[in-house]
Parts: sequence; structure tokens; C-alpha cells
Amino acid sequence: MNYIRFVFGVIFISFLVFVLYIKSYSPVFDIEKSIKTNIPRVTIYKYINNYHNWIEWNPWFQENPNLKINIKENSPEYSTLEWENKNGKGVITTTSSNFHNKIIQEIKIEEIKSMQIVWNIDKNTNKLNLRIKGEMTFLTKILSLFSGGIENLIGTYSSKALKNIDHILQSKLNEHRFKYLGEILLPKEFYLSMSYESTEKEQYSLLKLGSQQLLEYAQNQNIEITGNIFTVNPVSDSDVKVWLLGLPISEYHNSQDSLIKCNSKNERKALKGIHYGVYENLDLSWNFLYQEIELFNPKIRFLPVRVNKVGIETTENPLEWKTELFLPYKLD
Repeated sequence: MNYIRFVFGVIFISFLVFVLYIKSYSPVFDIEKSIKTNIPRVTIYKYINNYHNWIEWNPWFQENPNLKINIKENSPEYSTLEWENKNGKGVITTTSSNFHNKIIQEIKIEEIKSMQIVWNIDKNTNKLNLRIKGEMTFLTKILSLFSGGIENLIGTYSSKALKNIDHILQSKLNEHRFKYLGEILLPKEFYLSMSYESTEKEQYSLLKLGSQQLLEYAQNQNIEITGNIFTVNPVSDSDVKVWLLGLPISEYHNSQDSLIKCNSKNERKALKGIHYGVYENLDLSWNFLYQEIELFNPKIRFLPVRVNKVGIETTENPLEWKTELFLPYKLD
């Protein structure tokens, strides 16, 4: 009998010590993880701030495929994601954001009193930073201790999430996306133009600068714009190429700027395709069009035309870029 009392006494004292230890264990946590990335910050911002993407990269969601998910679009920037499974319910809401740099989200679940997620996208250091801070309940403190601490419990998911985001976005940016639309008829049109001599790499920055110049000139001169900015690029193996930047307008204009000309293009047939995404794999789309035009065996081929429907001059997110490609030709 004394032996049994002794055993129960030891168990009671051990339990009491454990409870006191749990109570003294700080409920507040602040965990920070980061990853180096070369993904454009606008791309990261829009990807993370869209809850429809969370199933794709969030490791906890991937481990719980039977979650019932409901996304409420409160506004373009501030939305809410609700989830539910057999273990309970949870809500995450975007509470504030500094466009392209910072996102703050609040999580409400039964096991934790409160939790805040802070995303920082540092352009200068090319670093994506994830900070999670909050306060645990008594039961959550017990769970975290048996899991090796809250750092091990949440920090592992944070590191995995950052790697998933970087890997998925790298794949999306490198993916070649092209849609072939076949033969179309290009109408006669007038256009303002500027000529450049540069490398392919330099062309991207000149494209943005030149587009602004043409648009500002047209607005200042009250010229009616009838289409999107386009480029005419000769096919050449040379690193440095002479190319043209154009802006369609409604009628002929006598330019008041020595760097800006007004030209015209006659009606002609062309093969058309749409390239989506980064310009680095644009050659793959052009090659497809060149293979198709060989089947027509045209008598005359005009210089290829590229129209930036949505480009670097519009948004810094390459996943949203949309480039129309044309190979004008004449059969006889």
C-alpha cells in the first residue's frame, strides 16, 4: 500500500511540476524566416496576396487535402480565406499592405489566441521574409513542447512555404506559353515611331522609356491613339540591332519632334500568335511562327511585328505580360 501511495505521489508531483512549467512557459512567440530569390517583387506580392494560390504552396494545406475552403473577395487587396475540417475552423484575413513590399495578415483559430503573418519583400537584398507572431493557449503550449518547441512546429512550415513559393514562381516564369491564332488581315494604319540601335537586353529598358515618350507626345498633341505600342525587329544574328518602336494613330501627323516620325503600313496578311510571360523565351514563339509560314511559301516577307498588349511598360509582373506576334507576308 505504501508503495502504491509513493508511486501516485511521484506521479502527482511530476504532473504538478509539468503544469507549473507549462504555465511559466511564455505563450508569446515570434518566428522569422527568409529566403533569397530573384523573383520580381510584384510577382511575389500578387501571388501571395491571392488566397486562391495558397493551396498550391502552403505546406499545411497540402497536408490537409480534405479542408473545406471559402474565399471572400472583400476588395482587390484585402480578402479573407476561411477553412474547416474535422479538427475545427480557421480564418485568415489580409489586414493591410504596402503595395509590392509588405503584406500583413491575421489568423484566428481555436488553438491559438491570435496570430499575425507579416510578409516583407525587400527589393534591395532580393529577400523574401516571413514573420509569424502570436500567443498560444495552454493546450497549444503543451503541443508545442511535445513537438520540440513552437519554433520547430511553425518554423519548419515557414521554411517550407518560402521554398515552395520560390520554386513554383520560378517554374511559372520559365514556362513557355504560346497560342497560335493562324492567318489574319492587318489593316492599313498610320503610326508614330522612334528608331533605336541596341542589344536585345538594352531593348527592354528602352521599350519602357520610349513608350512613355510616344504616349506623352500623342497626348500633348491631342492625337487619337488607335492601338497598342509595337516594335518592328529585323531578323539578324548581330548582337546590336536597329529596331523601331511604334504607336498606331488615326491619321497622318506632321511631327514636331525630330526624334519622332510618322509612317504608314499598307493592308497585308500575317500569321499571328500570342506569347505569354517573360521575353527570355520569346524566340520559341517566333520559331513556331516561322515554321508555319514556311508552309505558305510567301513571295514577300515583311519585317516581324511585336505588339505589347500588356508589357513591361504596363506592369512589372512578367506573369501578366501578353505579347502579340505577327509575321506579315504577301503570297503573290
